[in-house]
Parts: sequence; C-alpha cells; structure tokens
Amino acid sequence: MKLTGGVNATVALLLRYSRLHSMQTQGWGLMIDQIRSLLEQHPMIPLNFGALADDANLYDAGLTSFASVQMMLALEEEFDIEFPETMLTRRTFSSLASIADAVSQLTRKAA
Repeated sequence: MKLTGGVNATVALLLRYSRLHSMQTQGWGLMIDQIRSLLEQHPMIPLNFGALADDANLYDAGLTSFASVQMMLALEEEFDIEFPETMLTRRTFSSLASIADAVSQLTRKAA
C-alpha cells in the first residue's frame, strides 16, 4: 500500500513530535531527579523524598510551612531563580511535579 504525500507528511510530523515529546519527558524526569536530590540533602526538610512519587502530596507526607520556606530558599539558590509572589502558594510546593513545573517556568523565563 502506497501512502500519499499528505499522509507521509502527517506521519513524519507525528514521528517528529514523538521524538520531541520523548526528549522533553526525559528532561522533565531529570528536573524532578535534580530537585529530589537537592531536597534529600537539605537537613531542614524532614521528608524522605526518595520514597515519594512525583505527584505525592508533600503536605500530606509531613511538609510543614517552615520546611516549605526552607525548600523554596534551597530551590532559589540551586537554580538561581526567585519565586514571584504569585507562585508563593501551597499548590506550587505541593508535590515534586508541581515544584518541577514552577522551576521549569522560572528557568525558561530567565534564559
């Protein structure tokens, strides 16, 4: 069966998107791993980040408001960013995935 030019172009576009998505997903995983490693090393944040899923609620796992401030300061120092007031919410720091999303947004803006 021979594909027409339009279908070939569509297939090529889908393959390109798939490769791009894979690279972004790998980058996302690296970002979460870097954040997880940073927070595991911080003595003021008493959570076992290695045992938590990326989307696990950190507050349910025992994160306190004091520890969330310490976490924010560590992230700002590590990534050379500053969280704007609009991001200083419980939701931003509720999971490793939401933290990675916020850090990604801020590092893209800084670039």
